[in-house]
Amino acid sequence: MNYQKRFYRRMITDDAGFQVVVEETDLQVHGSPDLKAAVLQAVKKQRSDLKTYINQYPLFKSTLQPWELNTSSPIIQAMSIASRVAGVGPMAAVAGAVAEHVGKALFPHEIILENGGDLFVNRKKKITTAIFAGKSPLSMKIGLHTDMQGPYCIATSSGTVGHSRSFGKSDAVCVISHSGALADAVAGDVAGEYLANSLP
Repeated sequence: MNYQKRFYRRMITDDAGFQVVVEETDLQVHGSPDLKAAVLQAVKKQRSDLKTYINQYPLFKSTLQPWELNTSSPIIQAMSIASRVAGVGPMAAVAGAVAEHVGKALFPHEIILENGGDLFVNRKKKITTAIFAGKSPLSMKIGLHTDMQGPYCIATSSGTVGHSRSFGKSDAVCVISHSGALADAVAGDVAGEYLANSLP
C-alpha cells in the first residue's frame, strides 16, 4: 500500500467530517456522517471498475501516452478523455476522477471530498482552499476562494511534492473544472507530474 500521511487535514477549519479508506483510496469527506455508507459503496464501485479495466488492459496503468480505447465505464471514459486533452497518460487523472465520480454518486447532497489534494465540491457555501506547496515560502499562505455553482472540482499537482512520477519542478499547480479527471490531468501536465503509482 502506497500511503502517505495527509497531515494537512488537521488544518481544516470547517466541520471535521469523516474519513473513508479502501486500500490505497483515502478520502476525507465533509458532509453528513449519514453519508458514510454511501461514500464507501461508491468508492468500492469506482475501484472495482478501475481494477477490472486494468486487469484487461494493463498498459492503462503504466502508459504516459494518451489513452484511445473506448469503454462503457464512466470513470475510465473520463480519464481517457482527460488524458487525450492534456496529452498525458490516463493515470494522471485518477485521483481527480475518483473524487469526482464518488462525489457525483452522492448528488444532490452537499459534500466536499478530498482525495490527496484533489477536491470534489458540491456546496452552496463559499469555500477557501489553502494550497500546500512543499517547501515553497508561499505554501499554506495562499489559496483559492471559490463561489462557483457546484458541483466542481479543484486539482492540485506538484513536481516536487508527492509520490507520483514527476518530470517537473513546480511546487503547486491548481486547476478548477467541472471535470475532476480533466482538472487533475491538466494540473499534472503543467506541473510535470505524469503518473500515479496506485489507485488513489
